[in-house]
Amino acid sequence: MLSNEQSSGGVCWRCGTAVVKKEIEQWFLRITKYAEALVADIKEIEAGWPEKVLKRQRDWVGRSEGAYVDFTVKDYDDRVRVFTTRIDTIFGATAIVLAAEHPLLPKLLEGSSLKDDVMEFTEKVKAARAIKTADAAEEEEKLGMNTGRLAVNPFNGELLPIWVANYVLMDYGSGAVMSVPAHDERDFEFAKKYTLPIRQVIAPIVHGQQGESVDVSPGADQSMDMKHAFTEDGVWSIAASGVACFRKRDA
Repeated sequence: MLSNEQSSGGVCWRCGTAVVKKEIEQWFLRITKYAEALVADIKEIEAGWPEKVLKRQRDWVGRSEGAYVDFTVKDYDDRVRVFTTRIDTIFGATAIVLAAEHPLLPKLLEGSSLKDDVMEFTEKVKAARAIKTADAAEEEEKLGMNTGRLAVNPFNGELLPIWVANYVLMDYGSGAVMSVPAHDERDFEFAKKYTLPIRQVIAPIVHGQQGESVDVSPGADQSMDMKHAFTEDGVWSIAASGVACFRKRDA
């Protein structure tokens, strides 16, 4: 086993052998049971440590509040479970994106003409991860491939393409995300690269009182209008769903 520093450039620092990432049996401390206390007690060391170090500590704990949502795969009995911290944006989802290591992927590709291409792509993603540090992974170009399969949004029945991409990690949440480009910077970058629809469903609050509703027709693509993702709290306005608008903070 090698540390990131010992595998610079994707080879062992001693013998020059190419680095391969493998899953091996190991033990973990169940910090999820103590995540609340670990994050809360960081305030006790705030005075003595820079914010960059404190952020890394919070990220290491990995505590997130959100919801799991099951998306049925069209023409299959299987479901893709995604974890999201922004369930309020689910009507803006335009794709489901899987990690390269997602266990459902081989089954979804059975009998598909895209199987060889997609699996080759996932192997490249896994190989690249073996030689990248966490900082490099944050800055890398978003790459993905359409699997050709579709998932059903359980909130409105809309069919969403299932992609696999290098920016989704198997060890976070469930290894799958619902892509909401209008309200997530990574999804926005990915959608722009692959010309996926961008549908804004939350608009800014004006003067902290009232907000402007999102004036779009059902299913409208706003990829030409939006220059960046809107990730703040705001007014929830979904023309396609017929749901009454309300402030996200009041939900």
